[in-house]
Amino acid sequence: PYGSVDLSRITLGGGGGGGGGAYGYYGGQGGGIVLIIGRQISISGLVTSSGQAGANGPNDKSGAAGGGAGGPILIRSQTMTLGDNLVSALGGTGGASGGWNSGAGGTGSVGRIRIEYCEELAGSTNPEASTQQLSCHISEQVEASPFDQGRLNLPESFSNGRTYAIQYARRYVFT
Repeated sequence: PYGSVDLSRITLGGGGGGGGGAYGYYGGQGGGIVLIIGRQISISGLVTSSGQAGANGPNDKSGAAGGGAGGPILIRSQTMTLGDNLVSALGGTGGASGGWNSGAGGTGSVGRIRIEYCEELAGSTNPEASTQQLSCHISEQVEASPFDQGRLNLPESFSNGRTYAIQYARRYVFT
């Protein structure tokens, strides 16, 4: 697979190598970067960052091009439902040989898929995702004017005090 397992560094999927010979064609483009972050995520359509197929060899004097690598997909949520293989980062297929004296292009590498969740995860990805369950304590803005107060939701009741790490973020409203 292409890229780091935990996606601590995110790079685009690499492009496939061009075909050889006098009339070599272009390699497939690599997959893009997909980043999805939300409190509750339910995926019902396709989320892909797959590489493009390499060009076919045009004749027996030119080798076919390689497929592009799949790009990275990072999904982070409190709870998520992915569906069955709706999230994918596959490598593009290599181009077909142009004749007896030329070779086919190679398939691009699969991309990395990273899933980070707090409470629930259901579904599968292609290729299989690297997953990590996070220890989450949700701090959210109180939805009342003047929007200057927050609420901390703790996962348990306690006595004698405890310390929790909290990450603050800007509230975005999508319409």
